[in-house]
Amino acid sequence: MRYIAVLMTVLALAPLGCKKKPKPKVAAKPAVLPAGSKPITRLPAARPMPLTPAPRPIARPPVAQPKPEAPAPAPADETVYVVKKGDTLWSVSRRLLGDPKRYKEIMALNNMTSEKIDIGQKLQIPKK
Repeated sequence: MRYIAVLMTVLALAPLGCKKKPKPKVAAKPAVLPAGSKPITRLPAARPMPLTPAPRPIARPPVAQPKPEAPAPAPADETVYVVKKGDTLWSVSRRLLGDPKRYKEIMALNNMTSEKIDIGQKLQIPKK
């Protein structure tokens, strides 16, 4: 019962303390000019732009693009394999050469310094 009475008192007094007081309006002060100066009444006239045409861009002859060299065809004693998702040099050499330890031959034939291969990469595979 006491709780309800306190709650009703708080709710009754809450709107009284929430009113915002209006801020007093301050009159704008006129600008003070230094002694002997005149206020600017109009802006100086703008100068017209010269009517010379814009310079034309210089036409340059097209640059001949070097044609990409076609990869050298694989010699008769080699085949070309395109790397698929999940392939490793170990798995490719096991499947195509019959011995997974021959992956170093694939690396040497393709001038590879790392065992990393990418999907879509073409590898030259030596004959069995």
